[in-house]
Amino acid sequence: MNPEANSRGYADYAFIGGAQIDMYGNISSTIEGSYYNKPDIRFPGSGGAGAMAANCGKPIDIMALEKRRFAKQLDFITSIGYGDGSLDDREKEGVMVSGPYRVTTQQALFGFDEKTKRMKLLEVRPGFRPQQIQDMIKFEFIIPPKVPEMAEPTEEDMHLLRDVIDAEGYRAIKK
Repeated sequence: MNPEANSRGYADYAFIGGAQIDMYGNISSTIEGSYYNKPDIRFPGSGGAGAMAANCGKPIDIMALEKRRFAKQLDFITSIGYGDGSLDDREKEGVMVSGPYRVTTQQALFGFDEKTKRMKLLEVRPGFRPQQIQDMIKFEFIIPPKVPEMAEPTEEDMHLLRDVIDAEGYRAIKK
C-alpha cells in the first residue's frame, strides 16, 4: 500500500460513480440545476465518494457514456477531480493526493493529461472509433494519434469472474 495514497494511508484505489462528470474529472451526484434548494433534479449524494475522491491515491470513476452525463460544466461538484484544471487547484482546495486516475465506461477508457488535467481517451471498445466516442460527450477530450482497442476478456478472466469473484452468481455473468 502506498503510504501517500490518502491522508490516512488506507486506500490506493476507489471506485466512484455519479450523475455527471466534467473534462477535469469533477463529479456531481447531488443536483442538476442552478439552485441547490430547488434543483431541476436531486440525486442521492455522494455516499462517501466525495471523501474517496479527495483522499484516495487513484480514484476510478465509473460512468455511463451519455451526453447528459459527460457535461461541459457541472452545476454542483460533489466529488473533486482536478477542479478547474490548473496544476495547483487540488492543493489550493486542501486536497493533497493526486486526483482522478481513470474513467471507465461501456465503450471507452479515459485517463487524464498530466499537463492540462483534461480527460484523455486511452482505449476504445472493439468496433468503436474515437470520433464516435467524442460524439457522445458534450466537451472535447484529448484524442491521441493512436488509440488502441480494449482487449477482449480471456477465458481465464471469465473463469475468475464467474467462478472466483462471483461464485454465488450475484452478477450472473453468462457463459
